[in-house]
Amino acid sequence: MYRKVKIYWINVQYYDSSGVQAKKYFGSLYEPILFCVKNEKDCCFNAEEILVEAKTGAKRKLIDYRKPIPTQYNNTKVPGNVWEFSRVRYRMGEYENHPSQKPVCLLERIIKASSNRGDTVLDPFSGTFTTSFVCEALGRKSIGIEIDTEYYQIGLRRVLGIEEHKGKYINILGVNQRFMNMIYGKNNYLFFKWLIMVKCEFTSIILQQLVDDTHVDGEEILKCSSLLQYINIKTKSANKGSKSWGSFANLYAIYVILEDYIKVVFEEKRNDAEHQGAIFSDLFNRQRELPFGTKLQNHALNHRLNEEYHKYFPTNKLF
Repeated sequence: MYRKVKIYWINVQYYDSSGVQAKKYFGSLYEPILFCVKNEKDCCFNAEEILVEAKTGAKRKLIDYRKPIPTQYNNTKVPGNVWEFSRVRYRMGEYENHPSQKPVCLLERIIKASSNRGDTVLDPFSGTFTTSFVCEALGRKSIGIEIDTEYYQIGLRRVLGIEEHKGKYINILGVNQRFMNMIYGKNNYLFFKWLIMVKCEFTSIILQQLVDDTHVDGEEILKCSSLLQYINIKTKSANKGSKSWGSFANLYAIYVILEDYIKVVFEEKRNDAEHQGAIFSDLFNRQRELPFGTKLQNHALNHRLNEEYHKYFPTNKLF
């Protein structure tokens, strides 16, 4: 028999509006957080664990003269019911490939307030397993449930440090500390081995095209070219939903840049030193002329392509 749970309080996580580009309705700037308890008189709430700065006392240093002995207002306070945290952005170290990843600082506050060290925290929709990741850091046990295999593998890597699952290297997309250690540490060969081994339904097409064009083993060429390895990784986005359009846009950007270079250097037979670079507006317009490219934005050409490429290959520069 199920026991009733009372919604004791409703908190709101407020975030900035970047990426919210509604045209026919007001853009969403918050997510509700329900604070539910079985018994409001006997529940866990560790106020001392989540204190934040109180501007009245800490910054303005105002004095409360209503007390028998005038005293400065407190420097800290319990947070209100509107929390302002930045959304997890692509360039952030905790970023993983998930459409609605929650920030670590948000889960830290929730878990500190609602559990004690040694308690077990359940997250039935784990996603990138941020809850379990934070529980590990805060001395809590956790149970995470996730139906998507790709996100489950993120949890294996992020929480348990497992880099291989069922004979395959786990897709490393977030720039966490373990990821950086793999690139710059002694085991960097594992990361590059993983890059070469990434397989998707388009990998065989890429390899066959390399063979047709060069009459050389396609896998040998793939091993030698970081650009081809990057393209191979990003083609996984082709048959996914709109949340993967950012990855798809990077492929468009690579295409138009290389197309312009080939035209100038090879077709017009100019020296490579004479090529001063492409005109941004020309590349952007060319992107939108390509099939299904009419709604592409300028982000990939501006910075996203180079930044993401640098995450995979930190010692290389793409364009």
